[in-house]
Amino acid sequence: MTTLENLWYGNIHPCEKAITGDTEYSRAAKLCIRHTDALADTLTDEQKEILDKLITAQTEQSSLGECDAFIRGFVIGVKIMQEVNSAQL
Repeated sequence: MTTLENLWYGNIHPCEKAITGDTEYSRAAKLCIRHTDALADTLTDEQKEILDKLITAQTEQSSLGECDAFIRGFVIGVKIMQEVNSAQL
């Protein structure tokens, strides 16, 4: 199957990436979780609900930004391919 066919049939999920191992990203994610949990332990139930809403909104904003970056990167890649294809060697 081609890459495009794999995308079409859902075999490739560019927005999903497993966080594994001891990477800079996983360390940052663990730090965010630790600080969020520490903060949540000091909050009232009403404040925890607001914190949950803030985290949900930030997650949605991050997802939208990642989608935009993916699209922009793909477009740039296609433009590079067009230039390479049209180059006179």
